[in-house]
Amino acid sequence: MDFSTSRCISISGFFDNKTRISAPCPANCSTCTSSTLCTSCTNATFLDISGLCLANCPPRYYPNTILLICQSCPFDCYTCDGNGSCTSCNDTIDNRIFDVDTKRCIPNEGYFQNIVSSAIRLLFTDDQKSNSARISLKCPNGCKSCSSATVCTTCVGNFLYGLIGTTALCYTDCPPRFYSNRQFKVCQPCPYDCLTCDKYSNCLTCDPNNDHRKLFDVTSRCLPLPGYYDNGTSTSSKCPATCSNCRNSSICSGCIQGYYLSIRSTCESICQQGSIVLLTGNKVSACTKCPYDCSYCSVEGQCTSCSESSNR
Repeated sequence: MDFSTSRCISISGFFDNKTRISAPCPANCSTCTSSTLCTSCTNATFLDISGLCLANCPPRYYPNTILLICQSCPFDCYTCDGNGSCTSCNDTIDNRIFDVDTKRCIPNEGYFQNIVSSAIRLLFTDDQKSNSARISLKCPNGCKSCSSATVCTTCVGNFLYGLIGTTALCYTDCPPRFYSNRQFKVCQPCPYDCLTCDKYSNCLTCDPNNDHRKLFDVTSRCLPLPGYYDNGTSTSSKCPATCSNCRNSSICSGCIQGYYLSIRSTCESICQQGSIVLLTGNKVSACTKCPYDCSYCSVEGQCTSCSESSNR
């Protein structure tokens, strides 16, 4: 009897089923809330996560002899002791092997530790997060060891190691802009202008569509197409709109039809004061500078007007 409520309560090993006769708890329960859910256990048994009292805890749990519960092992252990050390690993499901130095289960060769992202942590329960981290993931193809799905640390067999941008993968043949160094089993970068190259830094092919370059056989380098200039990166930059050729974004070396190359190396529709159109045959080629004493001059280089500001 509960004297605080003046009601008759169930004795140990039974639960209130809302009838006159209390119903028995599951085996080994000292208290329970239903025929399938224990809340405490008798001696020598442990409360499992499923709500039953077991003599032996299942894999991934160890018996806590003080609290009389089956307590979770570290996420990587298949079985463990009460000190947080793994006693066995699962190499078929978890892809893990036992490390005698750390007494923990580390990823098999060719696998890496799955790190549960902060976004996933917010969505997952503790058990789901533990299960996600528990199973090691397979490394990318060709990797002997890796730290993630995009970063290999060593390669198998004759695969070539390639550190490209933020990725480090293993290749049978190196991707464009790299050549295969079979001696050291690495992918080494080509000169910036090459699409493909040999080990002597000679370009073999160029990319006219994306890099705006073509192969120059004399130097074995990829030079900018007409209307583009070399900016020191793989992709050539476009010349100013009125330039047919240029050295950079402000210095033209040739002009499109209807424009003249000025003495300032820009393409102009008319020549500035102190210069005059230079004809090559019947074709305008550039603006050439007048003699120093002229303000304007003729094609023959004779002054047609003088500048009063020059005292002439």
